[in-house]
Amino acid sequence: MYLENTPKVVDLTTWQAAHRPGFFGSRRAQIETDLDARCGSQGWTLGWLVGQSFLNYPAAVRLYEDAYVAFLVGRADLLQRLCAYSDVYDNSPTNVECGLDYVHEEIRRTRSNHIQDIALRWAMMRLGQQFNPAGRMLEVRGYKSEGADYSPGVVPFHAPHLTPQPEIRPKWARSGSVEAFWQSAKYLMILKSLLD
Repeated sequence: MYLENTPKVVDLTTWQAAHRPGFFGSRRAQIETDLDARCGSQGWTLGWLVGQSFLNYPAAVRLYEDAYVAFLVGRADLLQRLCAYSDVYDNSPTNVECGLDYVHEEIRRTRSNHIQDIALRWAMMRLGQQFNPAGRMLEVRGYKSEGADYSPGVVPFHAPHLTPQPEIRPKWARSGSVEAFWQSAKYLMILKSLLD
C-alpha cells in the first residue's frame, strides 16, 4: 500500500543533489548497478525537486498520481472507457500484481518502474470507480498501445509550474506531460558523507 507515514522531503543535511539524470528506461538496471558500485546501495537515492524542496519517492509518486486524478476528472469519456477494462498494465500483465503498491516486490524483482498503471488504479479508487472484472486488461504503454491516451507521455501534468525547466523528457513524451514532470524533477542524490 502507499507509504503514508514516510518522511515527504529529502533531508538536505544528509543528501546532496548531484544532477538530473533523465530517463533511465532500459538502462535502469545498469545505472543502478553502477551507482551501487560507486556509492554503495545506501549511498544514493532519487529525489524530485518540487518548488524549493526535494520530495522522496512516496511523496513524488503521489503528485504523479494526482495528475491522473485531475486528468480523469476532466475527461469523463476516458474515465468511463477505463471502467470497461478489468485492469491496466505497463509492460507485462504481471504488473497487476502490484495492485495499489508503488513499492511492490514485482517492481523490485523485474526492475521495471511502472508507475502509470498503479497511479491509474489509485485514481479510479479515489474517483469512486471500479474496473469491470468481465473486461480484458488494457496495456498503457506508448503511442502504439491501446491505452495510449493514458500514457504518462500524453497525460498532462496538472501543475505545470512545478516542472523544472528546461524539461528533460524522453522523445516519446509530450512537453507538459506527467512524464516530462517526472524526468525533469528527478535528481540523483548522493550521501554527503561520501562527498567529504
